[in-house]
Amino acid sequence: MPKLSKKTLVVYYSKSGNTRRVALKIREKTGADCYEVEPIDDYQRSWKLYWIAVKHFITRKRPKLRGSPPNFEAYDVIFVGCPIWAAFPFRAWTIPPPLLSFLYQNRFQNKKVVPFATYDGYAGRFFEIFEKKAKDARIINGLIFKNVPRVSEKILEEQTAALLKKVAEANV
Repeated sequence: MPKLSKKTLVVYYSKSGNTRRVALKIREKTGADCYEVEPIDDYQRSWKLYWIAVKHFITRKRPKLRGSPPNFEAYDVIFVGCPIWAAFPFRAWTIPPPLLSFLYQNRFQNKKVVPFATYDGYAGRFFEIFEKKAKDARIINGLIFKNVPRVSEKILEEQTAALLKKVAEANV
């Protein structure tokens, strides 16, 4: 598996633990630091999640987040991951509001940023939307990790290796 010789950070938002599983695998393989994006309002565990998320998409509300991210200056490569949410009734597959808040609040200062996502179906315009929202980032398109709850550790290892190979080939 290709090793990144650069100082690496993995930033992630995880609703159900699937994106966390991938983020921790990337950390394991790269020795990266990790930062979890956590909304102050714990709506990700609420039965009202769908309606709250739709309201946030409609009103463009950005949930407040806990804590502060690490200083990006210390890192050469930043992986940023989240689940892909279907924002009905808009038929848009997109970034969840907590990660949109994170992207809105932070500038990547010309750092290499590798978006990744978890989803069981259609990925929509995830990479396109991410690139527009990640200010001042040099984007290296990552990977969509599908069916994470059902994949074996071996398959997750292979998918992570594919992502890291893609990043290594981008001359990181």
